[in-house]
Amino acid sequence: MIVYRGYGLAIVGIILGSTLIANLLVNAFAGHSYWDTHGWPLAAALAFDFLLLLTIDRIMSDRQGLAGLAILILLFHWAPGPG
Repeated sequence: MIVYRGYGLAIVGIILGSTLIANLLVNAFAGHSYWDTHGWPLAAALAFDFLLLLTIDRIMSDRQGLAGLAILILLFHWAPGPG
């Protein structure tokens, strides 16, 4: 996995960057409270991260990445905001 090759900070940057972009896009198109009350935009951003990191990892080492967090968010209908 690419964490063991010294690219852990890149993983954090990719995850934070994609969730920030997803948050800004959702705020622009659906309003400011939509991100806080719905979990699917965060799950979609994490699923995108999974695919991107898996692709990078496959190119670098032929091993698998992470997808569990996006699946848990969808299964438990978790949303980042209150309520």
